[in-house]
Amino acid sequence: MSRTPRASRPRWFVPRRRRAALAAAAMLCVAGSAAAPASATDSPAVRTAAADPVTGQLAYVAVGGAFGLPNALAVMDTRTDSLVDFHTMPQYLNGIAVNPAGTRVYGTTQGAVVVMDPVTDATLGTIPVGASNGDIAISPSGAQAYVADSSGTGSVHVVDTAAQTVTATIAAGGEGLALSPDGTRLYSTGPGGVLSVIDTATDTVVATVACGTSTGYVAVDGTGAHAYVTDWATHSLYVVDAATDSVTATVSLATFVGNPTRVVVNPAGTTAYVGQGPAGEVLGIDLATRNVLHILQAGTGILAEAIDSAGSKLYVGASDGTMNPGGSVTAFDTAGPTQSGALGLAGYPTGIALGPTSSGTAVSLTTAPTGTATQGKPVTLTATVSGADSGTVQFYDRTSSAYGPVPLGAPVPVTNGTATLSTSSLTLDIHSLSAAFTPAAPGLLRSASSVVSVQVIPAGVNVEQAYNATGTGIVISTLYTTGPRLLLAFVSSDGPAQKQSASITSSGLDWTLVKRADNQGGTAEIWSAYASGPLSDYAVASSPQFDGFDQQLTVLVITGATRVGASAAAGSSTGVGHVSLTTTGAGSQVYGVGEDYTDAQARTVASGQRLYSQWVDTASGDTYWTQGTSGTTIPSGTKVTLSDTAPTGDTWNMAAVEVLSSGS
Repeated sequence: MSRTPRASRPRWFVPRRRRAALAAAAMLCVAGSAAAPASATDSPAVRTAAADPVTGQLAYVAVGGAFGLPNALAVMDTRTDSLVDFHTMPQYLNGIAVNPAGTRVYGTTQGAVVVMDPVTDATLGTIPVGASNGDIAISPSGAQAYVADSSGTGSVHVVDTAAQTVTATIAAGGEGLALSPDGTRLYSTGPGGVLSVIDTATDTVVATVACGTSTGYVAVDGTGAHAYVTDWATHSLYVVDAATDSVTATVSLATFVGNPTRVVVNPAGTTAYVGQGPAGEVLGIDLATRNVLHILQAGTGILAEAIDSAGSKLYVGASDGTMNPGGSVTAFDTAGPTQSGALGLAGYPTGIALGPTSSGTAVSLTTAPTGTATQGKPVTLTATVSGADSGTVQFYDRTSSAYGPVPLGAPVPVTNGTATLSTSSLTLDIHSLSAAFTPAAPGLLRSASSVVSVQVIPAGVNVEQAYNATGTGIVISTLYTTGPRLLLAFVSSDGPAQKQSASITSSGLDWTLVKRADNQGGTAEIWSAYASGPLSDYAVASSPQFDGFDQQLTVLVITGATRVGASAAAGSSTGVGHVSLTTTGAGSQVYGVGEDYTDAQARTVASGQRLYSQWVDTASGDTYWTQGTSGTTIPSGTKVTLSDTAPTGDTWNMAAVEVLSSGS
């Protein structure tokens, strides 16, 4: 039955010249993103942990457990934003601080301060303090710790860190804490929007400043000239002059979603970063113009913030929501601002403290194989260390389905600058792997590698993803892959009385026609290509020889295979659709495409087979579909028939292809 193009077009119809322009644009937009894998210098699998192995800085994160998740101290290498240690502990930590010398880490918990070793993360002792402890600040000398206590009307406890005793309790504030750079003034927020200014020499309140009507948080700039206070009730940021102890400006944030919570200010005092809870946004505010410069997204509820001494890197701790009981620390380069990294955690990051910059080490991670691994086969992780001669490496895995990092085995000793672990236990998933190095020599900071991603795929031939597009004339499908993949394009198209055909094009890939079935009206075709690297937002276009007819384009992304084997074509003016071929390799799978020229009627495929796509096109009166075997291992020399049990009296074309297992 011959067909002519329809006079009326559906709402998604695009004129021929416009379609050609779109196809050309699609080819341009994906140029360079297709066949060639990233160079060695660009690949995260071989990127070193840091350009400078001499110095480093660690971030200490207080992690409060919930919903059965553990309480912990998480330690992060700020050069790679990767995990150094995840040290579980019985206490739920709130605030966190590091003394200037980097010799002690302090975390607040209910009624106490926990003292921790920055080298081993072990608990060295606890100091009884107040009742409900939150923020903590350490004096420039490290001799005093100031602990906010929100119980009662609010207070601040002064702790002698050497004697580990409380030396004074100041009845003021009790929520947010910030010290001036010289340590002479302590600012503490409390109920009713009151900011208390405390003279640390006498441990007395010397001024109070009204900053809204609720309890907020406070930060001080690097010069000590101004303090900055958030207030969720008035949705404002208050600028307090330290010389006059008065509010000199108010930045209204009422037009933004969420309530102002945490705040940090860069050392130069030019930009404030205000967390918005529960929106999960951080507002970057120009303090000269009082304008919001940018909005950074980090999780759901903002719980903690920290900024480095250069003001170049911002760290934001956030929850992932009450129904997803985990959290993360997101790192931003403030110059962009752009996100530079993120660390998922088992628990909520309630506080972040940066240790001093000092002598460090570096570690890089490579995997074999890279990018993609087969389930049940060994994956070898190799850590290469610089800056130290000996120590141990702990390998970590954080998959997309797990909260927080999972240690892979026990720490591995470093020998001749490397440590190696081989595992065959990685599950079907995209695994985020890293290596953390602990030097044996005292005085050197620990380090962590950049994350390396390895996707574990099923053994044998497997359809990882099916991408489908339908339309009139040129049809474009957009796809993504995470590593080298075999691609199969299945085209089924309506056409005129003469034979229809199609061609497949995309940027950087060579497509080969495998089989065309066109002895009846329309066409059913299979094309193949191999992508040797990942594809992102990648466009594949199917262009018909005769324009104005409907077609379906389905692209199957295949793992466990690099090439095709036998192929076959069939067609008939009546009867059930079927096409047969004999396999040429062990472990093959067979996939096919069909076009029903007679009727818009859904297929019923034979037992043991499955549909990957189908378009019952009532507008043209055609049906287009892709089907295949269901994954059962097929021996070499097996006759395989792709068939349908209904309908039984239509005109059809079908083509089939064998996909050879990589092992055959």
